Amino acid sequence: MTLNGEECESSHMLIEDNNKAVTELFLEPRCSQNLYLILNCPKDGKYTFDIEYSIGTETGLLVHVTADVCYPLLGITHISCSDLVPKQLLYKWSSVAEIDSRLRSTPLAEDLEDADYTKLNGIDVNLGSSTIGDDPFTVRFELINPGSTDVRFKFLFPADLRLELESWADANELSDSQIHILQVEDNRLFQVKPRSATLAPNERCVVRLNYAHHLVGTHSLPVILSIFGGRQLPLKLSGSTLSKKDIQIHLPSQNHVLKDVELNDIHPPIQDLELYNGSNKKINYSIDSAPLDDTKKENWDWPIFQLITPKGSIDPHSTGIVKVRFAPLEAKQYTVTLNLDIGHGLTQKLCIKGSGVDPRNSPKELSDLEARTSFLTNGRNIECSSALCRMNIDRLALGEVPLDAPVRRLVFISNQSDAPVFFNWSGLNECVSVVPCKGKIEGSAQRTVVVEFKAPSAGGSAVHNVDLHCEVTSESDQITYLANLHAWNMEKKRQKEEFTITDKHRKPKQVKLIDSQEESPSRPVTPYKTLPPISPRVIETRRRGMYSRGRPARKEHVWCKPLPPKADVLPLNVSARTFELSQYLERTGGNRNEFFISAPAEGKANKISEEKVSASKDEITLLKTITGNVLRTLVDDDAIQEQLFMTGDEKIPFYSQFENAIWPPQRSSLMTNLLSTLEEEGNSTVKDEKMFLPPPTPQNSVESNLSIAKSDEATPDEVKILEDVMSKLIASVMVSATVGDCVLTAEPRKIMVKPE
Repeated sequence: MTLNGEECESSHMLIEDNNKAVTELFLEPRCSQNLYLILNCPKDGKYTFDIEYSIGTETGLLVHVTADVCYPLLGITHISCSDLVPKQLLYKWSSVAEIDSRLRSTPLAEDLEDADYTKLNGIDVNLGSSTIGDDPFTVRFELINPGSTDVRFKFLFPADLRLELESWADANELSDSQIHILQVEDNRLFQVKPRSATLAPNERCVVRLNYAHHLVGTHSLPVILSIFGGRQLPLKLSGSTLSKKDIQIHLPSQNHVLKDVELNDIHPPIQDLELYNGSNKKINYSIDSAPLDDTKKENWDWPIFQLITPKGSIDPHSTGIVKVRFAPLEAKQYTVTLNLDIGHGLTQKLCIKGSGVDPRNSPKELSDLEARTSFLTNGRNIECSSALCRMNIDRLALGEVPLDAPVRRLVFISNQSDAPVFFNWSGLNECVSVVPCKGKIEGSAQRTVVVEFKAPSAGGSAVHNVDLHCEVTSESDQITYLANLHAWNMEKKRQKEEFTITDKHRKPKQVKLIDSQEESPSRPVTPYKTLPPISPRVIETRRRGMYSRGRPARKEHVWCKPLPPKADVLPLNVSARTFELSQYLERTGGNRNEFFISAPAEGKANKISEEKVSASKDEITLLKTITGNVLRTLVDDDAIQEQLFMTGDEKIPFYSQFENAIWPPQRSSLMTNLLSTLEEEGNSTVKDEKMFLPPPTPQNSVESNLSIAKSDEATPDEVKILEDVMSKLIASVMVSATVGDCVLTAEPRKIMVKPE
């Protein structure tokens, strides 16, 4: 027996008949009998073996058997969440790379045996932080069956593994951790949907993990992802819920590991540390840089860690970025612990770790270091049926990109509804731009946008992770909102301009306008219902709603300012690692054909002002005069005149060979008059050559008539224009191909030129 082409002695094969091993078989004439083949293979792989027969003195090959033995495996192809959490931060919270690697690997011996998995340390799956009463936080995993056999899995909660003991046998007191688990289970803080499923080969399934913010505190729940006949993966679901007054930066792990940097890197990249604010208040933070100075002194006054943004502010339910430059001196791990001051006397610990890499390492070691980002590749996104629109992709991994090199990608937004929608992109910065930034999509239509990434050389090499958001709103909701807002503003204007006559006995019927929902009276959020009053007199008084005089109570009418419709948010993550041009050429072996370097010319401003230029009447007259003189000079130029005469002798262009093509083109009256004038001046007898010479221009001057060596190299502006034209041409072809206007794989048409 062989395994993957090599001999395998530990495998066993058995032929059974009625649950009995068979080595010899006796058959009657013209009879048949069914035999069963049983394999016992130690590990997965492709097995091949031969079964030979022996009849008397004759022997030979009976059958050649091949078997593909594999364990049931799972893999993760995509992950998303319900809140606007950056992709890189979500990957760290959920430990998705570690979960994916374990699910795709061969199960261990303890996975196939009956072991106590409750005592094992599970992989931490953090579900964020938020304020009590907020919407539940949902993380969506897309699982796939990469194997060749069906996979049946199930999520086991502590209640599924708990044994119900009799009262006389349950004499032990519960520990604090057991009480905490019971409290979490009773309040249903963590839920998994679906709990179990069966996947065929290459079939996908979306699993949702929900965390409800009902109780204040930090919660955790051990869960086991059990694959029948395969891996038994222990997980630890965790999350935190804050009160209305609490402020906190959510740090599931105090250790922030930076990407490895090579020792010979002259320009080390700038890396980002993401801090998430789950509270309802804005947090102003500052980082104490004293430990960085101590690390600098320990390394011969070399700045190992540099904090570029030591201070900043984080809005509620958003992420703040701390930029750090890591420049190692040795091939080892550096660690520094910083104090993060978030105000109100609160301080949190922030531990930063980074490793230096020796560039002389073997390629295998370098590939292991790059394996951390192997999961962050482009892939299909999880479809949501309730959303108005969907994008074909939600992350763009651009890889290594040189500075000043534009990289463009096409993103398609599809309208899943029958009504028109509006879209607007947010989160753009100096490195990422989207064209068009906003627009309208008709019902059941598709819109193409171009996402361009270009890192300026002034920022230096860095690791970029930009999270964009496409906000989509329905046209009907937008029209309703604008109509209500207009009515509210008209009422506010009427109350401001008109006056009312007050009367002691009868108050005017006036509507109270409130600018924001915060001014309106609100009740505290509570998960419990208010109990009815015990006294029946209170109920009777409430039902009557009377004053002491017996007149009915007058209710005050309140009109709150209309709020804009809640938009559906489509996230898009753009990640890239930028290098200096010299570093990029060194890493890629001098390959410059993959990117176009669009560096700004010296002496020119990087940004062009888009403000309108105002001019007086004298300036406009002067501009018209100068422009007219320039145009007349161009018309009188000898080279221009030669080109005009040669237009009638040009070759037949390619497009003129099509049917119904107008060739030669008809000249306009202005062009005909101009050519006739030039011909008359050329054929007339010249008595005085100086009278007919055109005014001196750069083309016909004495200096220009000298032989000057012309360079074939194009200027940077010409190359930039050519690149823009080619990019727009390719984008238009791709858009036409997606809607079916053209077929890229079609054979080219052969057009024959008619013989003369």
